[in-house]
Amino acid sequence: MVGAGSISYRMRIPHHDRKPERKPERKNDELDKLYRAPLSEFVFLRNALATELKKAGDADDAKRVKALVKPNASAWAVNRLYWKEPLSFAALIKAGDHYRDTFTEKGAQEDAERERLDAVRDATGIARALLERSAKSASNVVMRRVETTLDALASYGSANPEPMDGRLTRDLEPPGFAALATLQPAPEPAAPQEPKHEEPPGNRDDVARAEELLRERKAAFDEARGTRDAATKRADALTEQLERLHDQIERAHRGAEEAETAVVEKEMLVKDAKMELEIARAESEAADQ
Repeated sequence: MVGAGSISYRMRIPHHDRKPERKPERKNDELDKLYRAPLSEFVFLRNALATELKKAGDADDAKRVKALVKPNASAWAVNRLYWKEPLSFAALIKAGDHYRDTFTEKGAQEDAERERLDAVRDATGIARALLERSAKSASNVVMRRVETTLDALASYGSANPEPMDGRLTRDLEPPGFAALATLQPAPEPAAPQEPKHEEPPGNRDDVARAEELLRERKAAFDEARGTRDAATKRADALTEQLERLHDQIERAHRGAEEAETAVVEKEMLVKDAKMELEIARAESEAADQ
């Protein structure tokens, strides 16, 4: 899955100042923790890891970690599925491979498509449960984005150009008809055949009509997918805007709480100052007497 980027594991520290080097496996584990943790902790854990790397002298990796993008809610839900329900995720990828393997076999492809859609539906239901269990909003918009990404994963199967490592940060789009066709294995060379007799004109007309119908269906399919993609992108933009507003509200609340704490502290200082003033006046009056 996309998002974590390529992290270099070479330590660039002068020999006299070199500290015990982290093993690449440990660094990968630390990166995985970012995407396995609750979404609300991502930024804190990312910054803490970047700080730790920087203190260890690994400034380049620290910069790369600090630049890692926080997943959106739907991408985080798919990551959650990868980490918490590996069998369901594996079934999704397997269904995608089966679908691609039967792409040129009409009857078998229909069965494989049903299997693929069943896997997407099952995985979507599990992702919804994981979201609700973690107290995250499983709104219709978020779940549509989750389903779209799972549909993409079940279309690509193991041929997905994006790494599937549980570090997704954005939603994926299913491949178009033409793109999906390029993922199919190249057909084996056909065995030499005897020359065939010329087909009657009626058969050629039937073939031409069938080819024209196929082109029309492909065009309708691509148009429908384009319309859906535009609607999905619009919904994504609105959801991201809503998430930013929620973040701003949270920051405002935190700022208000800090301001309130500061006011209380100032009031206590004023109270202490008044008490000291009264004591000083009492001492002054006593001295005058």
